[in-house]
Amino acid sequence: GGGGGGVSVSEVVTLRPTELMTLPATDNRLGDLREVLQDGSFQGYPVVQARDPRVLVGYVTRRELRLLLEKRTQGTDLAAGTLCHFTPPALSLSAVPFVDLRAALDTSPIQIAENLPMEIVVDMFRKLGLRYMLVTANGHLQGIITKKDVLVHVNSQHH
Repeated sequence: GGGGGGVSVSEVVTLRPTELMTLPATDNRLGDLREVLQDGSFQGYPVVQARDPRVLVGYVTRRELRLLLEKRTQGTDLAAGTLCHFTPPALSLSAVPFVDLRAALDTSPIQIAENLPMEIVVDMFRKLGLRYMLVTANGHLQGIITKKDVLVHVNSQHH
């Protein structure tokens, strides 16, 4: 309760990291990524540190990932276990061939705090033409807010 009627991001972000499809920055298996891409319920995936999956590294859209993966693996006969990295390890550490996915990674997605008022968020989406924003606290992933979430919120305000 309480007055003011202001809605904050935390009330609109329904996706917690547990329900959010994240991908580690390193050591993705090719077969796993292909499976992830088969599932159309996510438009994109926050990329997180392999060591500490709360720490945000960037964001990759499903479309960009699919296109780059096709481009990188076309005409090759890579095993499903082939490793794919969004942030490739130093060359000296990687004796085995890997698929380099850094071109698909958005390393500076717009990040907002959970307590930001939704009216500001709506404004940002409109002015910047965004499709998504990541909700973080001290660089730790809290969730995602998509254009669809914003539209649903805006429509709910008018009734």
